[in-house]
Amino acid sequence: MNAIRFKVILFGLAQLLRTAAKVDSSFASRLKERNIIAQIQVKDGSISRYYIIKDGRVKTGKGIHPDADVRVIFRDASVGARILTPPTDYLAQINAMKSFQMQAEGDDATASWFMETVSMMQAIGTRTGTPMKD
Repeated sequence: MNAIRFKVILFGLAQLLRTAAKVDSSFASRLKERNIIAQIQVKDGSISRYYIIKDGRVKTGKGIHPDADVRVIFRDASVGARILTPPTDYLAQINAMKSFQMQAEGDDATASWFMETVSMMQAIGTRTGTPMKD
């Protein structure tokens, strides 16, 4: 069951990235900041999907992309599904990284940018702070 859930999350992620860019201009600008190929997968490669972000557009495909700039690798589908299901549990993410249940390969700045971009989708449509007249 976790494998199916993880596959749905990975497929849905691309749809959410596209939709978020359409409804939020600042998120659309965020996607234009970098051209990257990001891979999310389980360690054995049995479940994997890549995301090509180029000039603000998002393309996706299943399988392993040989030229991925960054790879986010989960020990198994249950860990991946747990970590990627909103709302983000940052403590669970940190514990998964510390116990090698989750790892990132590639340039640190690119990996951080991609994961921050994915996290930013949760905040779209929410307001924070107090509006001031000035």
